[in-house]
Amino acid sequence: MGFNVTVIVPVYNVEKFIDKCVQSVIDQTMTDIEVILVDDGSTDNSLARCREWTNKDSRVKVYHQENQGVSVARNLGIEKSAGKYIAFIDSDDWIEPNYLEVLYVMAKAKDADISICGFYFDYPDEVVARGHFEKNIEFNGKEDIAQIQILAKNMSRIKNNSGDRIGAPWCKLFKTGFIKENKLSFIPNLKRSQDVVFNLYALEHANKVVYTNQPLYHYTINPDSVCVKFSKSILTNVNAYLKEMGKFIAKYHKNDKMFRNAFNT
Repeated sequence: MGFNVTVIVPVYNVEKFIDKCVQSVIDQTMTDIEVILVDDGSTDNSLARCREWTNKDSRVKVYHQENQGVSVARNLGIEKSAGKYIAFIDSDDWIEPNYLEVLYVMAKAKDADISICGFYFDYPDEVVARGHFEKNIEFNGKEDIAQIQILAKNMSRIKNNSGDRIGAPWCKLFKTGFIKENKLSFIPNLKRSQDVVFNLYALEHANKVVYTNQPLYHYTINPDSVCVKFSKSILTNVNAYLKEMGKFIAKYHKNDKMFRNAFNT
């Protein structure tokens, strides 16, 4: 593989944010990277802005598809990736200059399938540091890693913690061979929480996961994001997500009370 890290950014109608996002990737202390921007049929100037970046930096590649959703966009990025590791970044977010280097060095040093870091919530009026755990930690083996899988609703008691974000694809670095060998992908027709399902399967197959409490990713609280807008299909989408969660538990943790309780919660 030709690069240390492939950064995959799905893009849809984010002309206000995309330049800041890409600039933060280009400015990384780790330079041996490729940046794959996948435009998912944007109707604003997002695609044009993405293409401008290919003239500014040869490491940037742009792919365009008809609107098929973020899952298909991310899967295309995985297919086209040439890096030893893969990072997913949302197009309205941005990263600290040492984001990739910290995650990469940590993953290499521990031979981890996944490395994870803390993050910031960027509100319009303040920036708040968050973390999944209270300290740096290493997870080895299935039983240990299961703690991360059931984290979503069980860590809210920790101050400044947002455990439910553990299912997000960002603030993580994945070994590319690990993703491809285990045929991990995002479910195209799942409109909600497809990233949570992806991470459930990724963690299921992982042998080692490392975490640093250092916040390095900036998650933008965007009032115009599809994540916060009302949708008439919300119940259909949530039920589809729960069905996928049920399938996962039935396949890997059928008799595990811990997983069943987390699912019911």
